[in-house]
Amino acid sequence: YGLYQAKNAIRRDDVCYLVEGYTDVISLHLAGVDNVVSSSGTALTEEQIKLIRRFTENVTVLFDGDAAGIKAALRGIDLVLKGGLNVRVVLFPDGEDPDSFSRKKGSTEFKQFLAENQKDFISFKIDLFSADASKDPIKKADAIREIVSSIAFIPDPIKRSVYIRETSDLLKIQETVLLTELNKILIQDRRKREQDRVREAPPELLDPFIESEKIANVDLVDIVQIQEKETIRLLLNYSESQLEDKQLMDFLIQELEEIEFTNPVYKGIYDSFREGAAEGKVRDTFYFMDQGDDSTKRTVAELTTVKYETSPHWSEKYHIYFSHEKEILQDMAVTNVLRLKFRLIQKLMLDNLENLKMAKSETEQEEFFTIHERLKNAEKELAGILGIVISK
Repeated sequence: YGLYQAKNAIRRDDVCYLVEGYTDVISLHLAGVDNVVSSSGTALTEEQIKLIRRFTENVTVLFDGDAAGIKAALRGIDLVLKGGLNVRVVLFPDGEDPDSFSRKKGSTEFKQFLAENQKDFISFKIDLFSADASKDPIKKADAIREIVSSIAFIPDPIKRSVYIRETSDLLKIQETVLLTELNKILIQDRRKREQDRVREAPPELLDPFIESEKIANVDLVDIVQIQEKETIRLLLNYSESQLEDKQLMDFLIQELEEIEFTNPVYKGIYDSFREGAAEGKVRDTFYFMDQGDDSTKRTVAELTTVKYETSPHWSEKYHIYFSHEKEILQDMAVTNVLRLKFRLIQKLMLDNLENLKMAKSETEQEEFFTIHERLKNAEKELAGILGIVISK
């Protein structure tokens, strides 16, 4: 509410004041604060945040000073952070809201209050929890988790790093401890998103090469090589494309650091990408078509040719839209890595069982049993992320 009237002032001042109700918007306009909008009495949504971001990346959240207002502020902060915006908070005295406080103070004093009482969300949360947590270690630990959980919503890794350092300084706690907690939250979030995506996405988006009904009839070696092929396809077509916090090539090389490709042609192409990355060079299609042998050239030509293209009539005439690969590249890259690791572990389990059969002593058998248990646990974990049902 009020965005149309506020957008020029938001652009001019490069900040948007966010309040709860439309009466607050009207009162702030009467007090001379024009760069203000509200969520129209409903819960703030991601779409509303995207609208605000068209005009500024800075949001100051204004909320009532009562318990309900504080809870609303916390929910609002996390959502605005998730939207990639910079967040500051102004909390009014107990029993006051932007409407009543602006009428009580008048224009000049109210603007002065806003200027002097803004806090970044880290300071706000620390102040909020510090009173109860100061003498209670358990409450302090909970407060730290609350703060780190908010930092985890920030999509920019550099901003996350800055806030982690600030939290470390303010709370006098080691930065490594905070980073460990942050990474734990990010990993859990990624797993949840991956599980949701696997459950919701149509099968053709999850794995373009494997038909699920044929998996039982395909040798595991072939399945592993199918996932290797998908890795090479992604590298050849999107190596320099940006994912959440790094380029696709860097992501794949980091995630597959300890993995050895089994197909010699795919291995040669992948090793070349890895060597190029170490030298700060990006291998492209032209490099392999110029330097590669015949097998490499055939493979590169096959994996860089678009076999199917959606007719423009689907979207223009029938308003039916399909996701382009670039729009789901993050999910495709993560899924490919997880599936490749999953299939490699299954192959290792088969190889280990063969070794177990050939074991000549109880000591050797025990050793292979231990390896099997570790591999089985890894298989279960990856299967859970991918939403695959496996036998116990």
